Parts: sequence; C-alpha cells; structure tokens
Amino acid sequence: MPQRQHWQWAARLGPHQLLLEGRARCGRTRRNSMLFDSIALRRTSLALALFACAAMDGARAGDSPPRLGSTTPAGPKGEPGARSGSTPSSPAIADQHRLPRDSITKQTLELPGRTLRFTATAGSICLLDDKGEPQADIAYTSYQLDGIDRTTRPVTFLFNGGPGSSSAWLQFGSAGPWRLPIDAETVTPSASPEVMPNAETWLDFTDLVFIDPVSTGYSRFVATSEDVRKQFYSVDGDASSIALVIRRWLEKHERLSSPKYIAGESYGGIRGPKIVRNLQIQQGIGVKGLILVSPLFDYRVAGTSILQYVATLPSYVAVAREAKDEGRLAVIRADLTDVEAYARGEFLADLVKGQADRESTIRLADKVAALTGIEQTVSRRLAGRFGVGEFRRELDRKSGKVTGGYDASARALDPYPDSDRHSFGDPSGDAVAAPLARPPLMS
Repeated sequence: MPQRQHWQWAARLGPHQLLLEGRARCGRTRRNSMLFDSIALRRTSLALALFACAAMDGARAGDSPPRLGSTTPAGPKGEPGARSGSTPSSPAIADQHRLPRDSITKQTLELPGRTLRFTATAGSICLLDDKGEPQADIAYTSYQLDGIDRTTRPVTFLFNGGPGSSSAWLQFGSAGPWRLPIDAETVTPSASPEVMPNAETWLDFTDLVFIDPVSTGYSRFVATSEDVRKQFYSVDGDASSIALVIRRWLEKHERLSSPKYIAGESYGGIRGPKIVRNLQIQQGIGVKGLILVSPLFDYRVAGTSILQYVATLPSYVAVAREAKDEGRLAVIRADLTDVEAYARGEFLADLVKGQADRESTIRLADKVAALTGIEQTVSRRLAGRFGVGEFRRELDRKSGKVTGGYDASARALDPYPDSDRHSFGDPSGDAVAAPLARPPLMS
C-alpha cells in the first residue's frame, strides 16, 4: 500500500481501524527489561509514581512561534538542534523520507455512563537543524476532547521506554480511547488486531498526545547523515528531540496556556525528568506534573544490588494477593503499607547482614514465603531473594505455569519446567507484540 494512502487510512481512528502499521514495529526493547519493567499489576496503579513539578508556565499563549531553524533553541553538543559538521541531505533525498500531511477526524466514543466526542489526529512534526535542514519526522497520535476550555483542560504527552519502543503500548494497552483486548483468555500472538472502547481511558480528564521517538512507530530520519543519528540516539539528544516536539505541538495547536503533563513508562523514568528540565530551561515551557509508570531511575539496582529485592517485594505481594483472591478489588497502595514498611525496614536489615547470619536469612525467607504464598522450601533455598524471573516461575509453580511480566494476571505453561534457567517468554508482553505491530486487516 502506498505510504500516503496507508497513513490516511490509519488516521481514520475508528474502533476497528486504529492500529497503525509500524507504530510498534520496533516493539519493546528487552535489553533493559529486568527490574525496571517489573511486574505489571492487574487494574492497579501501584507502579504509577506522580511527581509534582510545580512551576510557572514560562511560555505565554500570545507569544508568536519562533522561526524554525536558526532561532530554534540549539541543544548542547550531541543533541538534536546542535550544529553538526556533516553535509546536509539534498532536498531530493530528504523528500524520499518525509511523512504525508496530518490526517484529522472527528470521533464519538460510547463508554459506560458517558459519551466522549473528540478530535483525533495522526500527524508528524519535522525537526530541523540550525541551518533549516530537516533531520527527522516525529509521528504522533493526539486526542483532544471537543468543546473544552484550552486554558484549563490538561494535555498529557505520553511515551514508552526501551529506549526503542513506540508509544503503542501505552496507547492501546492503557490510556488511549481504544485498547486491545488483553485479558488472559483472548490475547494471543495470532489474535486479530482489533480494538475495543477503553472504559479506563485517560481522555476523561486530559487530552492525550502519544509520541513515537525517532526510529519507532512511523517516526523516521529524514537526513541520512550518521552524525544526525548519533545525536538523536544519545541520552540527551533523545530527550531534547521529544521536548522540542512537545513545544512545537503546543504552538501548532495553540495549547501553550494549557496545564501540561509528561507521562513516561520504563525508560521514561530517565527520559521523563530530562524532558521536563529541557522544556522548562531550554524551551521556555512550564510543566505541571510528571507521571512515571513502572519507571527505571537508576541502572545501579541491576545485577547484584540487594536494593532490587527491596524495590520489587511490594509488587510481588500485590500480585500474590490479587492471584489468591481473583474476585477482590484491585490492590491499591494503601493495601501495601505493611509490606512497604517491612521491605525498607526489617527486610533490608536482614539482607544487609548477609547469608552468613543464618537466623536472619531464615527469618527473611520465611517472611517472604508467607507474604507471597511461595513454598517455604523454595524461599529458603533462594534466601528469600527472588529476581523477577524466579518470582514469575515460582508464584504458580504448582500449576506448572509462569506469570506475565507486564500483566501478572496472564499465565502460560512453563515450556521448560525441568530447566534451572528461566528461559521462558512473557505470556502478557509476547502475546500483544504481534497484534500491535501487525498491519491492519483491510475490508
């Protein structure tokens, strides 16, 4: 299908026409998928961290947009917008990599107890260097509720992690107006990429803009220089490019006066704060709040650090409590007060003493077994120290099933029950990767 035709089709954004070919083609990068992708809790917001970034908006709605190119704030060396020593791409080459014009549609969504009427846009923003040469087209999907006051209606910019993931995961798995049916009974890699109304969409309380970093989803490089790729693929370059896209979107849609929120998942714990700082310091855009979903903050908790066990224990217990009583309401933060206090107190103290202190180790292991429901003999063998892989295997070991890493309500048979290695996939994440990335079925 020609690119322009496919883009226009994808932007219809109807309930069964929403998935964009390639929006998740980069999928979710697994090289960073240990602790910080942690255990996703069913219908809970346990891993959701809200950080208020109280600050006055530095940009005024009446400000005229700066002239692109030479007046666009240039980031430090290594960031998009910084001066590059490479030769700019020729117009002919650049045009071959450009995305088509924005496609805008009006939508009506019937949800329990309310009807949402909104404007959906499949669009892109071109980022230029300081000479006015195009560097990359960044694709986004936005949903703006109709008939709102732009000065009071919040707008939230969302992205997934990786780095290397498109925003399809948050859009079709959490916050968007439509979502994939991801219950354990129906989700499979062979499932048709059909979506259903999302009764838990964030559109009830905020407009939404899902951003795909360059080389994910439809976002792509326009320039062919290797120097440009290095700029965008750096930690600071990645953050500054998204910050610039946010500023440009706000100018384009006249939303500079709206309350602004940034939402990032996984690697978003590192990317998100950097974007907020760039917006407020370099772009002159105030941010009202930062929303981090199962975030990564520090790579140092990986590997042999005992802090990983402290950080994950409350999530393990929440998963175990929901699994024990499937009819109960979702576990919330208040239900885990005792576990969090234990994890950062007695549990940490016993961990620090080390396995040479047998009394402390046995006490710790038995407590973890009691909290999670995992067999005491297994907990003692592991000294109460469960990595994500061990927990996913041992939680439902009696049934021979492994637990999903992104959604712990999803279970699947352990393909290698006799192996000591945790060489199994993710029954929640693996099952939705194909429907998210598959081209939509055309009638």
